[in-house]
Amino acid sequence: MKSLRSILVVFALAAATFLPLSGAVAGTVVGPGTNIGNAGVLTGSNSGAGNLTGLSDDWWVVYLPTPGVAPDVNIDNTSTAGGCDLEAQLYTTEGTNQRVAQAFVIPGDLSGLTDLLTGLASDRYFVEVTQSECGSDTTTPYTISLPTGTTTGAPPAPLSGNVAGSRSSGSAWPPLQGHAYYTGTLGSVSWYALYKKPDSASATIRVQNTTLPGNASTSCPGFTATLYSSSLTRVSAIAMFDDEATTFTVPGQRAGDPQDLYYLQVSASGCDLPNTTVYTVETEPAGEWLTPSQALPFGTWRLGGAGPLPGGVTFGATLAPGAGKWSYFTASGAATVQVQNLLGTSCSVSAQVDNSAGAKVAAATLAAGHVTGLAVGKAGSYYVSLGTAAGCAPKATATALMKLSGGVRAPVLHVLNPRLKTGVVRRAYRCTIGMSGGKKPYTFGALSALPPGLRLARTTGVVTGTPTKAGTYTFPVVVNDSAKPSHDSTTMPITIVVT
Repeated sequence: MKSLRSILVVFALAAATFLPLSGAVAGTVVGPGTNIGNAGVLTGSNSGAGNLTGLSDDWWVVYLPTPGVAPDVNIDNTSTAGGCDLEAQLYTTEGTNQRVAQAFVIPGDLSGLTDLLTGLASDRYFVEVTQSECGSDTTTPYTISLPTGTTTGAPPAPLSGNVAGSRSSGSAWPPLQGHAYYTGTLGSVSWYALYKKPDSASATIRVQNTTLPGNASTSCPGFTATLYSSSLTRVSAIAMFDDEATTFTVPGQRAGDPQDLYYLQVSASGCDLPNTTVYTVETEPAGEWLTPSQALPFGTWRLGGAGPLPGGVTFGATLAPGAGKWSYFTASGAATVQVQNLLGTSCSVSAQVDNSAGAKVAAATLAAGHVTGLAVGKAGSYYVSLGTAAGCAPKATATALMKLSGGVRAPVLHVLNPRLKTGVVRRAYRCTIGMSGGKKPYTFGALSALPPGLRLARTTGVVTGTPTKAGTYTFPVVVNDSAKPSHDSTTMPITIVVT
């Protein structure tokens, strides 16, 4: 019987007969990664180079412009005669879960890898390069490339976020964004929330285990990824070990679930917690994943802040350079202000919580994609400010998400029409600010100027007058009810457009 090595060499030579081999292409030279999560990216305009030592392995990735059409990958063992052989393995999107080609490359030789199977809908291919039958003190140099001019696709994620998994589905926040990577360390069971766009198109969630094999600090190299529906019915599950990956396909709109909320759970597989398994989660395609949120009501200074805000609602805020947006909430006990700096901005987001006396209780600065929780320890009224970090001018729109959790008292008073009807210059105007909740009668007070020519009636909430200048005007209005011994209050930005 032939030895396994002989069979693999024959396989590699046979594969090479199908491949147009070429040397390293001109252009940028990139380096390898240590696992599928940080693999060196190969394109038709660059080449890769590595030096393997001992039992180390190098990782490379090729992103495809058209899923299922795999380019050739050429590997040149540049060590001298008497050096070590190289072993190269080609994997699909699923990492080491699915090997589709393998080859040995002797010193001074060039070999190729391609997917000899057909019909695989892979959107990327991974190449793992290792030394074969070599001593631990030997170093083997090599180059790796695609044929010159090969068209490749772009990596799917702009930036990595650090959204930590929650301990339960009920506390999973914020919802994962589309077209993004999230990295995590499995110190406990991790839960994530995802909102699929309610349409007939499918979407995918890719999870990969990026734990290095043989890492002495990793007590459990494997985990199980499970996808659940909003009712916590299991959709699919798979166990993964180092450098393995899986892609969950989420179907189109499902009857009885208009939100199309899904949960992803990452949990230990075959060992006890805690451990230090490292993994990434990728949501694709971007257009099929949403972040449901309400617009954050805000004022431009602390005492004009909007609120009180309810708990359990995700608010979205668009942030201007250097300008803080103020809101407030009432805590009945310990509470947390959760904030995320959404991906896509070069600026950091600053978040701050003050107490009713104006003293700072908690603050944080968040880089792109990062999440924090600002803790409030006792009952009271608190002001929240969101803005961009000092001196930072966003290259793109800076946005953030915010959610209050814990002991947050629900608002009693509600403004029904924060955007009043449109006015016309030099034409009589009249519109009432509608209210609900609390005890009537209400009293109203504007905290900044109304549009020129208009005024607010204190006891009725009616805006009247004749506008004199066109524009869009927003001004905070504080409303108190007549409850005794302590009235309820709310502050809301009111907008009037004058044409």
